[in-house]
Amino acid sequence: MQYFLIICFVFWPVFVQATVGIDLDKVKPLTVVEFLPEEEFKTKTRMEDVTPYGDEFLAFNVRLPNEWSENLAELSEQTKSISGPTQNILGTVARYVSPPNQHLRSFFELEVAELTYEIGARNWFINYVINKGFTLEQVGAEDERTVEAIYLDIKGDITYIVRVKAIINGSRMVMAHYYLPQELYQEERVLQAQVINSFKLTNRQVTGVEKLELHAFLDQSFFEYPVSWKLNAPYVKSIDRMRAMLYHSTQIGKLDGQMNIYLANRITDTTRANEINLYKEKLEIENYKLGAFLEQPKLNFHSDMHFGITQVYSMDPAVAHMIDYELWVSVLEGTEYIYVISLLTPARTEEFYTWARNIEAYKLLLRGMRRYDGDVNYYKFYAKEDFKITK
Repeated sequence: MQYFLIICFVFWPVFVQATVGIDLDKVKPLTVVEFLPEEEFKTKTRMEDVTPYGDEFLAFNVRLPNEWSENLAELSEQTKSISGPTQNILGTVARYVSPPNQHLRSFFELEVAELTYEIGARNWFINYVINKGFTLEQVGAEDERTVEAIYLDIKGDITYIVRVKAIINGSRMVMAHYYLPQELYQEERVLQAQVINSFKLTNRQVTGVEKLELHAFLDQSFFEYPVSWKLNAPYVKSIDRMRAMLYHSTQIGKLDGQMNIYLANRITDTTRANEINLYKEKLEIENYKLGAFLEQPKLNFHSDMHFGITQVYSMDPAVAHMIDYELWVSVLEGTEYIYVISLLTPARTEEFYTWARNIEAYKLLLRGMRRYDGDVNYYKFYAKEDFKITK
């Protein structure tokens, strides 16, 4: 049966407004600091083991300099108004300050923010810096849920060099900040780095931020997606070819993100090359053209896939004053199906947070795209109690 791949984008022209982005290529990696010997560091510091507001999911420990003292007087009014652990805790929930040094003080703060969507720690933090108007100096990531960075913050007439560790814990972002006056940086920078390195959350949550929905192409393939995305999946007429679309938008007439998923059964004698060519031939977005190749990121795929590759391209507007988009395209292959999965998103240089949110949802979908699903009992023909082995 001859088949024509339909590349369908629910696309509206979006004109440049007050969008904010960042050039990620200009962000420096985190400089490695040679720590004090462990015994010396322990002699100069004490362990603080704290559960702010009795909320076990904010519990942390950190080694702070011996002479530092707790200072709750300057916690934000928003935080001080919170009465207990059942509330939606936001703002600064712990604060410690140093004695004065040249009339300057360093201080440590624990800040908590509520997450709305799935997003990587590094990208969330970069967006945080953009919105706060800080100057990002260096950034490094331990994993998708933890990032450490250095930024500049000016409070009054004092410039602080701030080292921070930000950790996603369930649906919250928890940030440990060590504020160090610029004048004291050289003498205290090692201690700053080692204190932040010692910070740990003692009750980590591995749950996601959003609820996930499961979509099944009959009993042939499965994937999950965040509930904030809308699903459009046509009725399946044949397992030879199947497709689905996910999209979300924050305002009428504006596309904030769209993913298309295409499945081709290998019994049709198709190949990866054939499916890629079909996709390229039918790719057409009004007022946009395929632009430069940007990158080939290394993404994780489900173990059901024995091949997977992702490439990213710019989508350049043909009309002046329209924003740039990016097209992410992944080709996966399992034993029975070839999958072409694409994401259309505002470019990272245009709307960084939207881009970061879309990328995280796309990664989640790719990790979960699989041939079989353990929660669906399509292949369970007998109940365990009815199936007995006779010796």
